[in-house]
Amino acid sequence: MKNFFFKVIFTTVFFLISAYTMSQNNVYLDENGEKISFIDFKKKCGNQLFKCLTYTKDSIALSQVLYKYKFGKISSQEYEQLRKLVIKDAGINIQSDQVIVFKKYDSLFSYEREIELHNKHKKQYQKMKVEVDSLNRLSSKKKEYPYELDDFNKDVFDEIVSQWTIDVNECIDKYEEKFNLKMVFFHMDQPSLEAKYENFSWFKDRGVLQDIFFKYGKLHHTLILKPDGEYFLAGGYFKTYYYKSLLRNEDWSKHKRDYQKTLSREYPDGKGIFRFDYNYHQFKYCF
Repeated sequence: MKNFFFKVIFTTVFFLISAYTMSQNNVYLDENGEKISFIDFKKKCGNQLFKCLTYTKDSIALSQVLYKYKFGKISSQEYEQLRKLVIKDAGINIQSDQVIVFKKYDSLFSYEREIELHNKHKKQYQKMKVEVDSLNRLSSKKKEYPYELDDFNKDVFDEIVSQWTIDVNECIDKYEEKFNLKMVFFHMDQPSLEAKYENFSWFKDRGVLQDIFFKYGKLHHTLILKPDGEYFLAGGYFKTYYYKSLLRNEDWSKHKRDYQKTLSREYPDGKGIFRFDYNYHQFKYCF
């Protein structure tokens, strides 16, 4: 009885110490970098305008609320400096009255990476196939394979990259013809991988875009920058129709009001272009 009582006390103390230690090693930050409780953190993560990321720093787990979509402003002089930088480094002719749409890719197509991934899928497929074949031998009701594994080799890879380049160039032509804008593509991968993309221009960011707009790694992927310095950042699924609404309207006042109403949860499912869309699949899109 004495040993049992001791074990209960020991377990209780150990649990309290562990809980205290965990609370000390987990820090929750809001969108302004201020400390908040775990409950407030989870509430904010339920808003479609936010994305919540957790990373480790100095043995402390930092869980932070970040803006998935964001309006902002730089000066017209800064826009002009950036415009001239793109003209110089990418050879893209951008007029001073044009909107610049930046598209960021965290990685490019790499045959070595793709073949490694394919081989992993191949092992999984072979394992699944053995299991299905085994079940079919024991049952009169035949079970079908959940999926088929396509062949993959260098020729297939080259065709994928070639088709991607064709599709994206078509998108660029389409949008630059319809709107007063220029589309600029850049990436965060190895420069040597660019060679596979024939007839395609990549802007080599010197860190300017990353320092000003794309600060949080893989968070944002699209930037719409107007000549007056007003901009919009997107880091999640955003319908092409919504992008077009931003591109065809110089005045973003209504969109900003809808943004604030979505942010305050006045409209739980979002408002305007920030309304949550449950049916978001698109077969082909440019953004």
